[in-house]
Amino acid sequence: YINAPIMYDIGEYSVKEVTLEDRNGNSVTGYEIIEYHGADLSSGFIFPETLTIGETTKNVISIGNKAFIHTKYTYIVWL
Repeated sequence: YINAPIMYDIGEYSVKEVTLEDRNGNSVTGYEIIEYHGADLSSGFIFPETLTIGETTKNVISIGNKAFIHTKYTYIVWL
């Protein structure tokens, strides 16, 4: 995976399915946002709790290290 600015409207997020351990050591499977393609972010932005691909809906459980590298943002809060 190489993060790159994309000049086409291909949707708001690129995601991959991941399985991570929660703080209790339990395996949790969900989506990791690996790239964001939307508008610049402001203080009103809310991260999605779930995403649906086809007919499958999963929780968003992770955000990749460079998912928002090409996005301007001001003070974002993850709740």
